[in-house]
Amino acid sequence: MISVHPKRAALRRFARRCRPVAVAVALATLAGCASPPPPLDLEERFRLVGFRDDMGYPRELYKWTAPIRVHTEGATEQQVQWVRAHTELMGRATGLPARMDEADPNLVVLFGSEDELQPYLDDWASGGDRLNWPGFFRSQCFAWVSGPGDAPFAMAFILQDMSERKTRLCIVQEMTQALGLFGDIDGRPDTSFASWGGADHLTEEDLALIDILYDPRLRSGMSESTGMPIVTRIIAERE
Repeated sequence: MISVHPKRAALRRFARRCRPVAVAVALATLAGCASPPPPLDLEERFRLVGFRDDMGYPRELYKWTAPIRVHTEGATEQQVQWVRAHTELMGRATGLPARMDEADPNLVVLFGSEDELQPYLDDWASGGDRLNWPGFFRSQCFAWVSGPGDAPFAMAFILQDMSERKTRLCIVQEMTQALGLFGDIDGRPDTSFASWGGADHLTEEDLALIDILYDPRLRSGMSESTGMPIVTRIIAERE
């Protein structure tokens, strides 16, 4: 159950008035590939997650510059621990201050049933465009982000009653993608940026992608043509 919280109404009002910068969807199915996927270098991985949305369409770079302040709604004690641990990891990976903050969160992780999460989706939909949770790309979890990097607000939606592995995958992927790596690298077991077949933790390659995004030479609003040459130089310096 989603717990009754005094900020719920405020969160729903925020959802109504803010259109998302991006929506990151994870099908979170864990079927493996019949054969190992071909190698994928770090530069191509960054292009796919940094300059693409979750549907594969080109987009400008996006990153946070504000501290990361996380709060959970409807989470079990174990889920809160997972979220707290990932919050601390995101702080180390991005170099941004990161903490749990019930009073003034800018990244809210919601756990619940379809019926409990549906009102948030209804509030988020504009005009007569009503979102239908069961049919929303058949997703088990997703996140949306609003606002510029210096004043972001994100909400992650995660269904309850999934397996431990699926829940951990959703926490890791949605919280991380909310920080700006919106795209997917499907069917690869060596990344959490996958809508199916991915890892339930940040891999070495994933941490490298976050480190690249949060290099100060990359800025929100950069196009792929402007940003990728910088990414190439950053990667070369890592070798």
